Amino acid sequence: VETLPSDGATEPAPGTDVEMVDQAAAAEALVGLPLDEATKVAEELGWEVRVSTLDGVSQALTMDLRSNRVNVAVVDGVVTGVDSVG
Repeated sequence: VETLPSDGATEPAPGTDVEMVDQAAAAEALVGLPLDEATKVAEELGWEVRVSTLDGVSQALTMDLRSNRVNVAVVDGVVTGVDSVG
């Protein structure tokens, strides 16, 4: 998997008070939903969604850590798993 240079961000901006997403809770909330719907649900919960695996192919990702970002696997437009949080 190729990684891209970080934009320098390691956490959300100071004062945003974002808690780390629980991976099991994210999987429960998002798996089985179409990507667009999963993105809406995640945003309502204060999370960001990033596709880390698309149709079985790992995607290039930045190395920055965001405690509210959920990295998801998507197959045929549907979220099939949560690869990681961060």
